[in-house]
Amino acid sequence: MASDYNPATGIIQTAAHVAGRIHAGSGDQNAWAATFESVLSALLEEVEDSNSKSVASTSGSVPQSDGNATPTLATPPAVEGSSGMLGNASKQAMWDFLWANPSAVFNNFGDSRSKSGGGKGPDFKFRNDCGNENFKGEGLWADSMPSAFNTAEGVVTFASRSQALSGLRERVG
Repeated sequence: MASDYNPATGIIQTAAHVAGRIHAGSGDQNAWAATFESVLSALLEEVEDSNSKSVASTSGSVPQSDGNATPTLATPPAVEGSSGMLGNASKQAMWDFLWANPSAVFNNFGDSRSKSGGGKGPDFKFRNDCGNENFKGEGLWADSMPSAFNTAEGVVTFASRSQALSGLRERVG
C-alpha cells in the first residue's frame, strides 16, 4: 500500500481541512473555496523545492470518482442544488449530520416497514440520544438523499446518489 501513496491527495485534503476549520459553521461556501485555493497554493509552493516526492505539478483539483463508492473531497458548489445537494437546507443539514455521526441513527434500510423495504417509514431514523436536539426522532428517506455531504474538511461528493447511499450505508453499518 505504501507504493500507492499520492502526496498530491494529502496536500489537497490538508488544504480542504484547513479551509473547513477556518470557516466551520459559517455556511459561506465562496469564502471556503477562496481559502481552500489560497491554502492549496501556499502548500504547493512549500513542497515545490522539496527533494522528496514532489507534487508541484499537481493541478490542485481533486480527481472525479472512478465509479466506486469512495468519496472525493471537492470544492463546495457555488450554488446549493448543484452536485446533487438538496435545495432544503434543513434536510441537507440532517444528511450532513448523519454523514458525520453515522451511529446517531437506526439503519432501517430494507426493513419491511421502511420505504426501501416496501413500507412507508423512514430508511434512517435519528436516535433520541443522537446529539442534536433538532434531529431527535426525525427520519430520512433514501430517495431524498443528496450525492454530496458538507463536512468540516470540505464537501464529500459521490458520482451518483446510489453511490452516496452505498457509502453512507458502509459508514452506518
